[in-house]
Amino acid sequence: MVTSTLDSLLVAAPTFVARAFLPDRDRYVVMFTILVIALTLTIYILAYWHKRDRLKLTSSLNEARRRLSMLASTDVLTSLPNREDIFRRVQNEIDRALATTSNLHVVYLNLDSFKAFNDSYGVAIGDSLLRALGARMASVAPPGCVVGRIGGDEFVIVMPHSTSGRVLEFAQMLVTNTRQGIRVDTGDLLRITLSIGLASAPRDGDTADVLLKNASCAMSVIKSAGGNGCRHYSQEMQTSPLRRLQIQHALQDALESDGFRLHFQPKFGGDDRLIRGAEALIRWTHHDLGVVPPLEFIPIAESVGLINQIGNWVIRQACLQIRQWDREGLPPVRLAVNLSPRQLKQPGLVQVVKSIVKNHGVDANRLMFEITEAVAIEDSEETSASIKEFQAMGFDIAIDDFGTGYSSLAYLQRFRARQLKIDRFFTRGLDDHGTEGYAIVSAIIGLAHTLKMQVVAEGVETRSQLEKLRELQCDQVQGYLLGKPMDAKEFELFVRNHVPEPA
Repeated sequence: MVTSTLDSLLVAAPTFVARAFLPDRDRYVVMFTILVIALTLTIYILAYWHKRDRLKLTSSLNEARRRLSMLASTDVLTSLPNREDIFRRVQNEIDRALATTSNLHVVYLNLDSFKAFNDSYGVAIGDSLLRALGARMASVAPPGCVVGRIGGDEFVIVMPHSTSGRVLEFAQMLVTNTRQGIRVDTGDLLRITLSIGLASAPRDGDTADVLLKNASCAMSVIKSAGGNGCRHYSQEMQTSPLRRLQIQHALQDALESDGFRLHFQPKFGGDDRLIRGAEALIRWTHHDLGVVPPLEFIPIAESVGLINQIGNWVIRQACLQIRQWDREGLPPVRLAVNLSPRQLKQPGLVQVVKSIVKNHGVDANRLMFEITEAVAIEDSEETSASIKEFQAMGFDIAIDDFGTGYSSLAYLQRFRARQLKIDRFFTRGLDDHGTEGYAIVSAIIGLAHTLKMQVVAEGVETRSQLEKLRELQCDQVQGYLLGKPMDAKEFELFVRNHVPEPA
């Protein structure tokens, strides 16, 4: 339309020139016509500019809206999905899983000792570490998974269309991967450990809030046990604030009134099925709280400073039971006792144990102390010194849950443990993971035997697992297939009546 108006002006120009010398009245008519045309042209030009500016403004508003939407769903530090976006995605995936009767798994991660790390290296390096960790997880996560940052040093990985076994393998890989080191902006390689909780929908929660809360609960259990590992959520982990307070008060009463009990799970020779020893396991039944599993009360005992007293009680009871069985003529039984991470850092622990054993007249070779792999690789001065003192006194050390953390030859050589206990995950893998599972267990047994260590397979529950372990020359086996945990009297009868199966 602007073009047509200009054309009209060009046509009218000669007429204007011709009439420039007309009488005044006609001249006024011509000038008025020119004014109208000029105003019309101005209006069209202004309309064009307005439309152009409006388009620019609309585009800018859309870009601003897009940026605001991105900021609302993206973590500024790591550029990963933030808490709100993760919760929304998890809920969407739960709805999809419920509609299609499929599963959804979430992996909840937390860096061990991140506050101490920040205090030592500074916030800038801490932020760099979080960015690098987020990028590492995003690069190794399976296709279709989403990695997000919940806040602080906590991350979540959403894993649809997977199995519990594969999710656990992935979580264990993350633990191993990060211990090998993460390079930050300064170029330094920082070795860190993770505490990881796992949960699956709809079994562990049918809303995002519940599912992520339960995954966080499982992470907290691992963290309270020393970190550097992963665990799947179970109902036993859920402790309400009121129940936690009740347990906390009841723990002291249990110590003072001898409310705990020891149960014993036998360990058998891998080839001859003879009873080679037993693991001492603490049990607690309260008159109001009912059966309180160790997974529930041990973290609370650690948090309120009672774990050392409970650990010392277990060692005393184990010594008393050994003496009692000896008096009753039971064949000598060697007991394995678990030591918690907090216990190992107890000042004077070795002298306390030495005094208990001496007072009860028990030889050191009748007790074996089990420490988790996470504790073994920690390499703190207190832990290393305690283990070496125990060995100098004649006590043997076993590495429990082998394979759940960063399985390094360095700590195996450093501690020279007597036994290596294969985690039940690998035992199950003999059935669940075919030739790959068999190859992994074979490699672990071969490694241990090369280092002159015995191997104990935990969690043996099927005949096929038992036969495969026998083929692989596993030294000892332990599990419900052969013998469940039982109280002292039941265990005594079990030992007396036990007839080894033919090899």
